[in-house]
Amino acid sequence: MSSLDVRVQLATESPAGEPIDVLAISAVNRTDEPVSIWTCIILTTFGARLYLDPHLDYPLTLQPGEWCREWIACDLAARELRARGCEGKTRLIALFLEPLDRLARLVSMGAGRGSMVDVRGIEHRSESFLWDVDG
Repeated sequence: MSSLDVRVQLATESPAGEPIDVLAISAVNRTDEPVSIWTCIILTTFGARLYLDPHLDYPLTLQPGEWCREWIACDLAARELRARGCEGKTRLIALFLEPLDRLARLVSMGAGRGSMVDVRGIEHRSESFLWDVDG
């Protein structure tokens, strides 16, 4: 079980005073220990990855009960996902990555596929989110 509760939802942001539709990704630390994260990624269920331009100051440490929120404009996400072959209703998963120390990185290189640990870090994933890339 992940120590972060990660969720994706449609929302509105006003970065330049003008409201825009965004995919908002939030994470809540539900443990009794601090959790450090270093990036947020959106991926499709068929493996296409969308790396976000960060709005948070990474690396970031969430204390117990603390939360953070990252986002990407819907028009930008749709354009980038279409460029990767997505069309119509697409299942997306958001994840925050927790960094690994050098030893853990070496151990993860020997772990089998499907592990929640790989050389990028420990993945804290959301449930899949159905989004219309063309809509």
